[in-house]
This record gives sequence, structure tokens and C-alpha cells, in this order.
Amino acid sequence: MYKSLFEKLLNEKIKYNILSLTNITIGFLFTVLLGKEFGVGSQTDIYFYSLVIINFLGTFVQAIWEGFSPNFISLKVHDHKQAVKLYSILLNNIVIGAMLVILLFDAVVALHLFDPSEELRNYLHIFIFYLLFQNVLYFNKTTLNLEHFYASYYLVDLFVYSTATLYLLLFDVGSIYSIAYLMIASTTLAVLWQFYLIFGVLRYRYYFVVYERGLLEIYKNSIKYKAGTMIYGVKDMIIISFFSSLGTGYYSLYSYADKFASTVAMIVNAPIVNIFITKVNYLIAHKHYPKIGILIKGVLFQTITLFIVSSAVLYLLLPMLLRFFFGDAVTEKDIEIIVHIFLYLLLFNFVIVVESPYAKTIIAYKEFNYMIYLNALFLLIFYAGFQVDRFYHLDYEVFLLVLSAAQFSNMLLYYYKYKTIQRHKTQGAKS
Repeated sequence: MYKSLFEKLLNEKIKYNILSLTNITIGFLFTVLLGKEFGVGSQTDIYFYSLVIINFLGTFVQAIWEGFSPNFISLKVHDHKQAVKLYSILLNNIVIGAMLVILLFDAVVALHLFDPSEELRNYLHIFIFYLLFQNVLYFNKTTLNLEHFYASYYLVDLFVYSTATLYLLLFDVGSIYSIAYLMIASTTLAVLWQFYLIFGVLRYRYYFVVYERGLLEIYKNSIKYKAGTMIYGVKDMIIISFFSSLGTGYYSLYSYADKFASTVAMIVNAPIVNIFITKVNYLIAHKHYPKIGILIKGVLFQTITLFIVSSAVLYLLLPMLLRFFFGDAVTEKDIEIIVHIFLYLLLFNFVIVVESPYAKTIIAYKEFNYMIYLNALFLLIFYAGFQVDRFYHLDYEVFLLVLSAAQFSNMLLYYYKYKTIQRHKTQGAKS
């Protein structure tokens, strides 16, 4: 019995958790080496500011395609040629969209509607093209994941950041501009490898087409999906406002705790859920609705068990890790607060772990409006709790419990919607 449970927990999917852990470790090492090479000053500032700007601009490009997965899988099952054609259409749209966003951003800067420093402006003249390659990389990652190339999802990022890390370790970098060129070059190579898998191994045919009937639905779903995630993202502004009001340094302490807590969830949850997304889309396309419940139970068994074990281990190691990474930069009192916040954030992330398969199933059913309503309700509950907390001058513990409560309401409503849809779909399939 125990052997079968252990095998179920540590099946072949564990290698994707290890890849995710390696990715995060290399990314962290790159950040540390970047700070060691350039210090904390203007050069690192322009790199990180540029990343924030590029990620923000990327939301407009991602609104073209992010809701395409259900349509793509449905076409793959019923008309493979059209699925391949859809890939080319969206790829062309992403390239055109990214170039238009770059041109519009240049116009905004030229008209002084956004007026960055001269140093940042000069850096963005080069690094802005990372926007194009980054978004093609994201799109190809999702496509290959839907084609069961699960490892490629992590290998491309691992290649990009390993290249940058080795460059910082082995060479005298000199200028932050070389990092911009390196990131663009390494991302381009990663994209070329993805194209080899897509056009070489999978034998996709390229179509020079930019629009076809049915694409409007994908645009609408993608915009709704992006709107839902942006509404949910407002919570970060509320968190910044609350912890900043507690005094200098409190938001930094929260950020450190959040980095560790979210990393646990990312390593444990993301790899398993990425595979789940592909499987659930195929089950829906084949109308195998009863199998979805079995799939969710298996996913939850793995993610919950791994999350609890990983959280317990990290909780015990966290004070030692903080002393190792920050040394005298943090006091014992700071470490105590970080660990305390970390515990509350583990509760929040645990709810997300439980919610994930239900939320992803709802998205696979193309219920994007429901996602928007739920995230708006989450924001309303959280904001109301924030105002009450601020009015009565309550501690951050209460504030973080409100955050978990708002997420818990999302989880319950996603579960309710999932059960409702499953009941209707199952009854419809029988009749």
C-alpha cells in the first residue's frame, strides 16, 4: 500500500519539478551574480526597469493568443491541419503585434508621453527587441506543452539563464549593454530550437496567413483571460500600500517571505498543473468528462502532499538560509518577521494549490467571463478587508488572513462552477 502511494507521488512527473527547481535556482544565481558584477546602482536599475517595461508591454501581445489552448486542442482532435494553420496564424499575429507595440512605445517616448532617463532610453533602444523573442518563446512553450513536450517548457528558460550566468562567471562583462545583447541572442537560439521541434520533429507546415474565421473568438477569450489576470494582479498594489504604511522596510520583509513561499508553490504546483492543462483540454475535446474528476484527484494528491512536505522543510531551513544569503544585512528581528509572514503566505499558496486544477478546468471549458467575475469578487473582498484593517489599525497577520480568505472564496466558487459544468456535461453525454 505504502509503496503504491509513494510511486503515485513520485512518478515520472517529478523530473519536471526538478527541472522547475533548477530553473529557479539558476535564475536566482543570475540575479545574485548580476548584483555582484554591477553592484546596486544605475546599471542594474536600468536592466530591471527595462524588464518591468517589457513585461508590461508584453501583456498587450499576450492578449492576442493566451486563450487559444481549448480551440487549438479541439482542432487537433477534429482537424489537425487547421490546428497547424492556427499555430502559424497566431505566430504571425504575435510577430506583427510585438513590432507594432515596439513602434508605438517608441512613438510614446518620442512624444515625451513617457519620459525615461537618457540612460534608460538608450538601453531600451536595444533591449526592447527582447519583447518580440520573449513572446514568441512564451507562445512556443505553450504550444509544445500542448503537444506533450513538457520538458521543453523548462529547458528553454534553463538555456537562456544558464548562458547568462556562465557569461557573468567566465567573462569580464564591463557594461550592462552586453547583458541586453546576450539575452536577445540566447532567447533567439532557444526560439530556433523550439522551431526545430515544431517544424522539424512535429512536422508543422508554415502558413503565411494572419486571419481566418474563428480567430475572433480566440482574441476575445485571450483579452478576457488577460483582463482577469490583470484584475487579480491589483492585489499586489494593495499589499504594497498596506505594508508600506507599517513603516520603512516592512514591504521588503514581505517581499522576501513571498519570494520563498511562492517559490515552493511554483516548484510543486506549476510542473504538475502544466501537464494537467494539456490532459484536461484533450479530455474535453474527446468528451471524456467523467475522467476529469479522476485526473483532478490524482493531481491534488501529488500537489498537496509535495506542498506540505516542501513547506515544512523550507520552514525549518528558512532562518539559516536568510542568514546565509543576507548576513548582517538583516537582524534577528527581521528574520523572525520574515518567517512569521512566510507561514501566513504558505496558507495563501496552499489555497492556490488546491484551487489550481478546478480553475484550469474552468478555463479549458472557455468560461473566461466567470474568471473575470471571480477575480473581481476576490479583489472586492480583499480591498474591503484592507480598509477594515487600516481603519482599526489591525496587525499584518489579520491582513494576510483576509488575503487567504479572499482566495478561499475563489477556490469554493471555482469548485462549485466545476461541479455544475461537470454535471451538465455528463448528463448531456449520456442523453
